[in-house]
Order: sequence, then C-alpha cells, then structure tokens
Amino acid sequence: MAEKGASEGRSRGITVVLDANAIISDYRLSTAAAIALLSNSTIGTVAVGVPEVALEEAVNKFREEATKAVGDIDRHLQVLKRLGVEADLNIKSVDELCASYETAVKARLRKWGVTVLRYPAVSHGELGRRAVAKRTPFDQQGRGYRDALVWHTVVELVGSRDVWLISADNDFRTSGSEDLAPSLVDDIKTAHRQAADVRLFRSIKDCVNALGETIVQPKADITKRLRDDAGYLNRVQAAMEAGLMYKPIDPADLTLPSALADEASIDGIDVADVYVSEARLTSTGELLVRIDSIVEVELELLIDKTEVAEVEGNYDKTFSIDDWDWNPRYIMARSAVRLNVELFGIADRNSLDFQKIDVDRYSVIQA
Repeated sequence: MAEKGASEGRSRGITVVLDANAIISDYRLSTAAAIALLSNSTIGTVAVGVPEVALEEAVNKFREEATKAVGDIDRHLQVLKRLGVEADLNIKSVDELCASYETAVKARLRKWGVTVLRYPAVSHGELGRRAVAKRTPFDQQGRGYRDALVWHTVVELVGSRDVWLISADNDFRTSGSEDLAPSLVDDIKTAHRQAADVRLFRSIKDCVNALGETIVQPKADITKRLRDDAGYLNRVQAAMEAGLMYKPIDPADLTLPSALADEASIDGIDVADVYVSEARLTSTGELLVRIDSIVEVELELLIDKTEVAEVEGNYDKTFSIDDWDWNPRYIMARSAVRLNVELFGIADRNSLDFQKIDVDRYSVIQA
C-alpha cells in the first residue's frame, strides 16, 4: 500500500529557469557556478529548465559572435598576407560552428538532466494586447516578445513549482529594484500563487549561492543533527512509530502466504535507516524537511480459514501462525516486511527542532 502524501502542494520543489543571457554569459555552461547548478539538477535538489525560445536566442547570439569573429580573422589574415606572412588557419564556416555548438549545448543539457521547456500556451492575441498596453516585460516601444514568452513559461510552471528565474534583463524587475515588476506580480496572483514563489537572479552564481542557503546547508545541518544527536533521532523515530502503528497494508502488495490475508496491519516497527532526502527554507522562513527511512515492520494478518490448505507448509521464517482458531472465521498470523517510509516535517531554521513531523507516505519494498 502506498499512501498519498499529506504534504502534497506544500513541499513544492524549485525549478531554476535559465534565460538566454544566462547561457550567453557562459556558452558552454562550464564555469564552476554552472557546474554547481547542473549538479544540483542531477541529484534532484532542483529541476533546471531552459525555455526553447531562450535556447534559440542563445544559439542565434552565438552565430552573431561567430560571424564577427570569423570576419575579424579573415581581415587579419589579409593583413598578414600583405606583409608576406603565410598563415594557415583552418577555421570552420560559421554554419559549421553554429551547428556544432547547438549540438554540443543540447547534449550538455541532456547530460545534466536539464529540460528544454516548450513554448508556452499563450495566444498571439494575448501577447499582442500586452505589447500594445506596454505591459511588462514589454517596454515602452512595445519590444520584448521573447521576454514575454519566457515569462509565460514561468507562469505555467509556478502553478506547481517555485520558480527561480536567472536573467540579467531589467524588464522583469521593478525600476531600481531586484523585485518583480508589479504587473508580473499580478500575473502570479492570477495563477493563485504569491509573488514570493518567483525569485529573480542576475547570474547563475547568485542563484547557486542562494541554493546553498536555501537547500544545501539546511539539508547538511539536519543530516548532521540526526547523526550526532540521539535524542533528535529518537523524536523522528517516535514520529514514525506513531504514524505507522496499526496502519493497514494492502495484502496485494505482499507475497504468499501473507497475500492470502483479508486484513493486514502493522504491529511492530524497527527502523533500519534514516536519511534526509530534502530540506528547503521557504520565503516565509519555514524549513520544510523530507526524511526517508527503511523500516522493518511486523504485520498482523487475518486469514480466512478456507485458505488453510494454501497456508500450511507454504511459508518461511518471516511468516508464522499465532492462532489457528482466533475466531470462527479467521486464523491469526504474523509476517515481516520492509517499508519505504517518507516523513514530512516543519523545523525551526535556527534550532532545527521540529515544530511538526508526520509520516507522509509508506510503501512495501520487500515482502
């Protein structure tokens, strides 16, 4: 049995969205900051996405710069030729350079698990009206079509995820501030989210630093506390016990003969392992923590007496009969299984003490 998590909708993940200028500043995404961000994507700390329009803009900018660079080289070669200097430089054509770059950057994004985000489902009419009204991210001359597509991609994502947009463009910002422009805040509210669910960063480095404060360090702090403080670990284990004892398990998830039971419930718990899978400091100051655990549990089983022939001689040391005549209809048996258990908690960022922690979901992993 896999229970649906009670924390659904509260423990929202983060999607980092790269605008074109974030890629243009590091075409190969090879700086230390870029690698740190992509690494977080690989291990599941955050999701990273690039709007298709932003990737196309970055490739086009690469073409512009390559065209200029190749032209400059040709001019310098002509100067060398006049000076009587033979220079043999094998430079690919601009088309070859651009095709090679586009293939390489897409392969790098795939390697690191980065999603290329499709064009948003916004109508030409809506974009046209926004441009005519000079509504951000369109400027006072009505320019900003690509920025508007990036922004509508953000709006589509924010319904289910917090979005961190890396863009140096001021068009997304309130004048003289790093805050979202007021009209963009209105868009977020229309999507039934809060302005704090979208954050802006000028560079990949700024975003990575914020990830460290928001996700990486809190996770490390909770992990260390669980390892070093037996009382802290005991409180987590007590929450697990309170959330699991006497809870049902679907017999269909069990192997024979346990699967013959009409009812199966948890009657004993032994925690085998505990680890922090996620910790995130929200914009409101809450520290949301998800803890995974492998738990050995003992099950109490009620098996109809008509199934006795299937039970007898068909079990191993993990299965035992408690009472062949528990009541007129059932025999009582016991079985041991392993569960994957997820806990969801809210902790104080400074003390790390849990204000609340509960079992969020559980499922059989070994029967």
